Amino acid sequence: FWWQAYEQKLQAAAAQGIRWVSFFDPEYPVGLFDLDENSGTAPLGIWIQGTWARSAVLLSVVGSRNPVQGIPLWMKAELQPNAQTPWTLVSGGAFGVDLWAHEICLAQQKPTVVVLPSGISNPYPRDWSRSRSRVLDSGGCFISEYEGGMPIMKFHFHARNRLIAAISPVTVVLQAARKSGTWMTANWAEQLSRKIAVLPGPAWDRRFDGSYDLIRANNVMVTSRNEVAALVPMLFKCDRANNQKEHVREPHGDNGRDSALSGQGFSGDVESPIDNDKSDSHNKAAGFS
Repeated sequence: FWWQAYEQKLQAAAAQGIRWVSFFDPEYPVGLFDLDENSGTAPLGIWIQGTWARSAVLLSVVGSRNPVQGIPLWMKAELQPNAQTPWTLVSGGAFGVDLWAHEICLAQQKPTVVVLPSGISNPYPRDWSRSRSRVLDSGGCFISEYEGGMPIMKFHFHARNRLIAAISPVTVVLQAARKSGTWMTANWAEQLSRKIAVLPGPAWDRRFDGSYDLIRANNVMVTSRNEVAALVPMLFKCDRANNQKEHVREPHGDNGRDSALSGQGFSGDVESPIDNDKSDSHNKAAGFS
């Protein structure tokens, strides 16, 4: 029977320290409820391995898999958690900016949230199989809406992006080309009334065209830790016992903020699996080689 197969899946996951958290569970990330209200795409449940701290100050970070040289240095200087900005960085676990966001937390044994586009027991990229203990030992976690050993599929990247945008109140955008996966995540953040912080780049570099579209649409341009911190108060409060959920938002339209992404399509070639041997020097320097 189907329920027996379901129970077997739960038991197999539990043996690896992975648990299923349903939409109705108090541990379900409160930000994901907005996906149900906005587009009806909230997952019925998610798989979590590790510590999911509901009271943490979350900051989503997205960007290119091949960032320009200065971006990892800026991230380490301005986004690394400290006593004044004790945020937990959320990203997608991919090479480039994602990996650096996780690594600057792990280097200080601070928690980070890795949102995977594959099953947790079969992570993409495969390097996470070797680095899994670093995330768990730091008090962080892996999150996925795909069960067990589900392999990566191209459409999973699109689906994963919406979780990254929804799960935290602010998304930091680093090096967004138009119609890229980073650009798509910003689109989700915009639809969900999340704040978007954009790091500018060289005006002549086409790899930053999407970033400048976001800035022209009245999203916030940031160049320092303090400017990011100004956007990250304790925005999400959840009291599930009283069935109350409070979101602090800035409405769109009435505040002069335009959509940089409305009316523009996304190409199918947003993000695709890459082999481990194609990772660049930034990824190897972060300790995942």
